[in-house]
Amino acid sequence: MKKIITLVFTGVATLFFTACGGVETEEESVATPIEVNLIGTWDYSLFTTNSTCDGLLSQGIKIVESMNGDTSKMGNTLIQGTEFDLDANQQCYLTSIDKVSTNTYAQPSIMTSTEYKSGLINSIAGDNTIKSITVDSFNNSKIQKTISYTSSVIITEIMTR
Repeated sequence: MKKIITLVFTGVATLFFTACGGVETEEESVATPIEVNLIGTWDYSLFTTNSTCDGLLSQGIKIVESMNGDTSKMGNTLIQGTEFDLDANQQCYLTSIDKVSTNTYAQPSIMTSTEYKSGLINSIAGDNTIKSITVDSFNNSKIQKTISYTSSVIITEIMTR
């Protein structure tokens, strides 16, 4: 009976280490960066902290097209939904949008989070009102980024599919 329990335990332990990949060395523990194909339809939600728009949720869809059929590069981005706007009294409200953005035109369609953040930073180069940009989540089903401004306003965008 003792031998059977020992064999069962050894078998379970072997299965566990095989399924979990065993023990990693320091070299093996370096994760391969996740690459996300940005082409396709994304639902987006934007919200703010420390601004007159707090409490409002801007949302809609973004459709990232390929560049003239070349799926290795992004083309236009179609955006439909709502966005934040300020009236003459600096009161925030939501307004409908239906526009085409060319900000990512000819950029690679498949990126790691580091490449994505680098592209964001390059797109706002020279905007000294932005303090920092973080990419909080980056995978094929969800991208979340946070932009902090020198005025203490924080804008968070979550894109899901």
